[in-house]
Amino acid sequence: AGGVDVLAPPYRFDGARLPVRGAPPVLGADTDDVLGSWLGLSPDALARLRADRVV
Repeated sequence: AGGVDVLAPPYRFDGARLPVRGAPPVLGADTDDVLGSWLGLSPDALARLRADRVV
Protein backbone atom coordinates (compact mmCIF):
# COMPACT_ATOMS: atom_id res chain seq x y z
CA ALA A 1 0.00 0.00 0.00
CA GLY A 2 1.15 3.51 -0.76
CA GLY A 3 1.16 6.63 1.35
CA VAL A 4 -1.77 8.91 2.02
CA ASP A 5 -1.64 12.68 1.52
CA VAL A 6 -2.98 14.65 4.49
CA LEU A 7 -3.10 18.29 5.50
CA ALA A 8 -0.44 19.16 8.04
CA PRO A 9 0.59 22.38 9.74
CA PRO A 10 3.03 24.29 7.51
CA TYR A 11 5.36 25.01 10.44
CA ARG A 12 7.68 22.88 12.54
CA PHE A 13 8.89 23.00 16.12
CA ASP A 14 12.52 22.05 16.70
CA GLY A 15 12.60 20.70 13.15
CA ALA A 16 9.82 18.18 13.78
CA ARG A 17 6.41 18.14 12.14
CA LEU A 18 3.37 18.30 14.38
CA PRO A 19 1.04 15.30 14.34
CA VAL A 20 -2.10 15.44 12.22
CA ARG A 21 -5.04 15.28 14.63
CA GLY A 22 -7.78 14.69 12.10
CA ALA A 23 -9.45 15.94 8.99
CA PRO A 24 -10.48 19.58 8.76
CA PRO A 25 -14.18 20.45 8.99
CA VAL A 26 -16.26 19.85 5.89
CA LEU A 27 -16.92 23.01 3.88
CA GLY A 28 -20.01 24.67 5.35
CA ALA A 29 -19.98 22.67 8.59
CA ASP A 30 -19.80 25.85 10.69
CA THR A 31 -22.09 28.06 8.57
CA ASP A 32 -25.04 27.99 10.98
CA ASP A 33 -22.77 28.76 13.94
CA VAL A 34 -21.08 31.67 12.17
CA LEU A 35 -24.28 33.20 10.81
CA GLY A 36 -26.27 32.53 13.97
CA SER A 37 -23.85 33.11 16.84
CA TRP A 38 -21.47 35.60 15.29
CA LEU A 39 -23.90 37.59 13.13
CA GLY A 40 -27.02 37.11 15.24
CA LEU A 41 -29.24 35.63 12.51
CA SER A 42 -32.29 33.73 13.74
CA PRO A 43 -33.10 30.16 12.67
CA ASP A 44 -35.91 31.61 10.50
CA ALA A 45 -33.46 33.97 8.79
CA LEU A 46 -31.06 31.08 8.16
CA ALA A 47 -33.93 29.03 6.70
CA ARG A 48 -34.82 31.90 4.33
CA LEU A 49 -31.19 32.17 3.21
CA ARG A 50 -31.15 28.44 2.50
CA ALA A 51 -34.50 28.59 0.66
CA ASP A 52 -33.17 31.47 -1.47
CA ARG A 53 -30.00 29.41 -2.09
CA VAL A 54 -27.79 32.13 -0.59
CA VAL A 55 -26.06 29.57 1.62
